[in-house]
Amino acid sequence: MDRGNAGTPARLLETMYPGYVLGSGEELEAAMQLGVHLAVDVSHVFIQLTQGTMTDATWRRLSAYEHIGEVHVSANQGRHDTHMPMTRSTFGLDWARERFAAGTPTVVECYMHRLSPQARRDQVGLMQ
Repeated sequence: MDRGNAGTPARLLETMYPGYVLGSGEELEAAMQLGVHLAVDVSHVFIQLTQGTMTDATWRRLSAYEHIGEVHVSANQGRHDTHMPMTRSTFGLDWARERFAAGTPTVVECYMHRLSPQARRDQVGLMQ
């Protein structure tokens, strides 16, 4: 496996939402069985859980999976990938913060360009 500068895998597959590859719990279970290195997008996971294509058991397994090379975080209402700003109650935020604190590269994916400078700082602050 190629390695990036920080020792993380240079090739990651991102968790997606229904209709895309890795857009269901079944596909993610198969990927984990194969040891695929993943970028976990908690917003996409929330869509899968809300739409019933992933079980809580698969989320628990994914959240403890040892081959996570990157985390993506934003909010949505469970229907579409809308990249909404996060709030303290955003699904997966606590888990993403733990991963961030442990050194996992993390991408805040809300549409920052639509936010005021203070709101941007607040988004980054939610990760700490």
